[in-house]
Amino acid sequence: MFSYFEKGIRNLIPSKTIDLSQLVKLIKNNPKKSLIDEIRELRLKGDQTYKEKKTFLNYITPNCSVKKRSLKEDENYTKNFIAPSSYIYFDFDGVVNVQEYKKYFISKDGHLVSLVCISSGAGGIAVFFKLTNAVDNKNFLDIWNTITETILKEEQVDVICKDLGRPMYLSYDTEPFVNYDNEITVTIPLSKEKNTSKKQLNQSILYKEYNNTLNEPLSNIDFEEFMDKIVTKTPVVVNNPIVELFASEKMDVTFPREIRDTKKHSIYTIMIHKLVYLNPQLPASYLFSYLNFINNYYGKPPMEFKKLIDLFTFVYTSIKNDENYEFLNKKYKYVHFNTNSKLSGGEKRNLACKINGKRRSNTSIEKIIIAKEEISSQGLKITQKALAEKTGLSISTIKRHLNSEPVNLEKLVTDVNETYASRDDIVLGDDIFLPNACDVLTDNIIDSECPKWIDNWHIKTRDSLNDLWWKNSTT
Repeated sequence: MFSYFEKGIRNLIPSKTIDLSQLVKLIKNNPKKSLIDEIRELRLKGDQTYKEKKTFLNYITPNCSVKKRSLKEDENYTKNFIAPSSYIYFDFDGVVNVQEYKKYFISKDGHLVSLVCISSGAGGIAVFFKLTNAVDNKNFLDIWNTITETILKEEQVDVICKDLGRPMYLSYDTEPFVNYDNEITVTIPLSKEKNTSKKQLNQSILYKEYNNTLNEPLSNIDFEEFMDKIVTKTPVVVNNPIVELFASEKMDVTFPREIRDTKKHSIYTIMIHKLVYLNPQLPASYLFSYLNFINNYYGKPPMEFKKLIDLFTFVYTSIKNDENYEFLNKKYKYVHFNTNSKLSGGEKRNLACKINGKRRSNTSIEKIIIAKEEISSQGLKITQKALAEKTGLSISTIKRHLNSEPVNLEKLVTDVNETYASRDDIVLGDDIFLPNACDVLTDNIIDSECPKWIDNWHIKTRDSLNDLWWKNSTT
């Protein structure tokens, strides 16, 4: 995982962590594309102001994840270093024809590297190798130099970019080279090892952290046992017979029917984050058992067992070892249904759409009412344009709600429960709702439900597969 920084190089505090697949997506669709285009144009003209403009780009720490980008002193390293990223970064500058050089490098070393992309200034390329070595501040330079002197001995590597906390400006490249499976093991020559036993200890520090966090090895948990205890969605209690309206965190452990190689790392990583969040007190073995089961039956093909253990251990310990960790991908849901309501999935979505439409309309209406009062108090004329500027709403929204009054949502929910709870054959009509109640495109607050097939799967699989799930565990 890489630490991701917004607001330019002077910002030392990361906004989040991202994995390689997320980094690739950002490189392909960089939100700072227009600034990068300007930087590249200035560089081609020989205008050195491009260097100052680069400092406003978003960036990552490609070699590690950190609490703060300040690792040069031992004290700062101890305080700010979280974990190695599992990758090591190299920069190649001073390239005459960057497109041709990129093609040349991929043809020569594409079987070894994980990522190759054009640099932010388009004066060279950025290259990532995935390591099996555990990296820290003691062995990083030895590993970096060894790769430079072996694999990259014919290339002009930028020697400035050779420290553990080195930033990399987020580039823009519509066709980066990516291989999620390539990895290398770096053997440091004996001539560079001043204290072999100490060096070996430093290289395995990541695994020491794993053992300290996982107080005992991951164990085989029977299917029935872990499925009875594990929580895969945010629990919500609904007392009304049909529906309730209140803000609540929404979290579902979701996954596709077929988990392909190119998506495994990113899908499994977010699944681990969600499982830890939903099961904070549950031992790691239960969470891993669930993940391993999913991998065995939905991975196409399944991830190698050892790699799955390494991925789980890395993500799990990164979460548990970070006292400031906070799950950032929280979403909220407002409409909640009683599980005994007899409504189908489509009926729930339809009804949720209508209620949310009213809730969102109320928000817009209240903004318009307040804006009217403010404009009137200033002795100004109330116009649609003035209201739009005051509220931040579109003209079309202003027109739709200009003379509207907020709906009593509490009464609406009461009416829905009384009406639909008394029906054996429920038909969701508009008898309770006014026209244009479903403004589904006005925001993204209502998220899609967890795929129904996953819920069904949790139920159906309890009667089978119990003796099969720990596939490869003994190999």
